[in-house]
Amino acid sequence: MGGPQRTGREPTGEQVLAALDRAARHRLPSPGAVAARALLEHLALAPRSAAARAARERLAQLERAGLLTASREHGVPVWSLSRRGAVALARAGAQSLPESPRHRAWRQARTAAAQELPRFAARLGATLAEAERMLDAAPSSAQWLALGARLDGDCRRMGSAWHCLREWPEPGDEAVDPDASALAGADTPGAREALRARLAALRNVRLWREAD
Repeated sequence: MGGPQRTGREPTGEQVLAALDRAARHRLPSPGAVAARALLEHLALAPRSAAARAARERLAQLERAGLLTASREHGVPVWSLSRRGAVALARAGAQSLPESPRHRAWRQARTAAAQELPRFAARLGATLAEAERMLDAAPSSAQWLALGARLDGDCRRMGSAWHCLREWPEPGDEAVDPDASALAGADTPGAREALRARLAALRNVRLWREAD
């Protein structure tokens, strides 16, 4: 999968405010202050680029101007818009930003699923056919266990690709949490965390590598 399309352009102060605001809204499991790394992802800037250094300088300038509030989480500096910053962003109007990280992940996973689903289906069909043949061949327990591992991998990849193509709703920029409706059925924090972890695994195309 390809990475984000890097802009390489130094962002304006207004773009930094807009990107920081979007990153804060997209933070999971709930909105909050964000680190410089998340800001750079929303600006599509490579961390070691000159444009990224300029964005970090903008952060410092905006903080000194009172438009940002700085704090630390687990020893990491994080920022959020101050009230003055929110007013300034509203006055500046809509800003042009690159595709958000979560929409890019959705788009790339959907494209990969459309490409891979026929191959995954064919592989699963072949494994099931082998299982039918083995029913008449009286194989060893080791052979059944090996086939079970293959079948587990085939079903996992099939289910993941199916979810990415047919069940993962397109995330918008405004929604705080696009999975909120799915998580609403989980009545405890532990259940919500488990469901979010399951969704993350379903959407992780890196797990499609065929190690079994």
